[in-house]
Amino acid sequence: MTLEFTTRYKKPIPLDGELRVVGRITKMGKRVFEGTGELLLPDGEIAAEGYGTYIKLPLDKIADFDFEEQEWKVTPSKNDPVEVDMF
Repeated sequence: MTLEFTTRYKKPIPLDGELRVVGRITKMGKRVFEGTGELLLPDGEIAAEGYGTYIKLPLDKIADFDFEEQEWKVTPSKNDPVEVDMF
């Protein structure tokens, strides 16, 4: 569940094209974690950046929707990383 979230828009975001979202956990605590991410345009430029603080809760406690019906999905790409180093 989101405790705080800040977005910084850097470029116009088209509504009719494919975009890429990159996110990462930057700090992990017992009950809370922090993360950052970017919304990337097709040419790789950053359209928006986000920074957030979240509380850890089971998904069924914070979401009451059908993933299939609401069309939530991940579209894999051949360039997706297999693992990400956190430092």
